[in-house]
Amino acid sequence: MSKLTDTLFPLYRLYHKNQRGLVDADAVDQSAKREEWETGGYKEYTRLESVSPPASFDPDESEFLRALRSRESFSDATGARPVTRTELFTVLSCAYRIDHETATRPVASPGRLYPLEIYPLVLDSPDLDTGLYHYNPARNTLERPADPSYIDDRFGPFDEFLAENWTHLGPDHEVSVMFFLTGIPSRSTAKYGERGYLFTLVEAGEVIHAIQLAAMHLGIGSRPYAGFRYDVADELLGLASDDSEWVLASLALAGPG
Repeated sequence: MSKLTDTLFPLYRLYHKNQRGLVDADAVDQSAKREEWETGGYKEYTRLESVSPPASFDPDESEFLRALRSRESFSDATGARPVTRTELFTVLSCAYRIDHETATRPVASPGRLYPLEIYPLVLDSPDLDTGLYHYNPARNTLERPADPSYIDDRFGPFDEFLAENWTHLGPDHEVSVMFFLTGIPSRSTAKYGERGYLFTLVEAGEVIHAIQLAAMHLGIGSRPYAGFRYDVADELLGLASDDSEWVLASLALAGPG
């Protein structure tokens, strides 16, 4: 796969800059709903004979497969569900912690380049101060990316911050932790060219899935969010003037809906 030419502006950067801010309330027009939005939609090939699973097939026999099939995102109002420090590190470790024996992480990453970063915004925890953190997957620690008092003064109260800047979050949603997934595509594009941007997005989906499975195991509700003010999230994370690291998605932990 060819590398990006140094003299050309990468197309993935142009694409990403132009699609920021498009997911808002107007983009989710309920009057324009289509049936496949409820089912997810799927293709069918009916011209030739199809194959069914064996009569003995039962994926629910396996505890592991049951866990995979039971993953869900809350949609109704959520109640208070404080997340402990142990629970938060459990979720983070299951998603992106480095195994120093194998130099790998729980999710697959093309070239083992791992172009993502995770920033938890803690709102409700019995043994962890509220505020913004950055997850260090090598040390398995939480770091403060900025002075906590500045973050509190500039963006707090955090429940109001989320309600004002997230399309589908309101007073009925008591969020305990909001994760921000960011990407540094250049880690991947340096090897894979423009396709490295696609690999970064695919990996973000893997991390979201891992976080949701770990949260479900702990009895914590979760939901990914794409409808929010990306520019405001950039400001919170200190990335407003950083052209190399971009906010890709957010994911909330809360009481099961």
